[in-house]
Amino acid sequence: MILLALIDLSEAIELGERWIGKNYEEIGKPRSGVYRSEDGLKQFRIAWIY
Repeated sequence: MILLALIDLSEAIELGERWIGKNYEEIGKPRSGVYRSEDGLKQFRIAWIY
């Protein structure tokens, strides 16, 4: 599933947590904006728009 929306950072984190659960980890480089669920089955990405 791909969802694209313009929302603020706090709302993006809240929606991402609902999707992947509380015990997620950031993958890749620090502040990459890519997060994966504890079981490794779900992930989400925050795309920064400048």
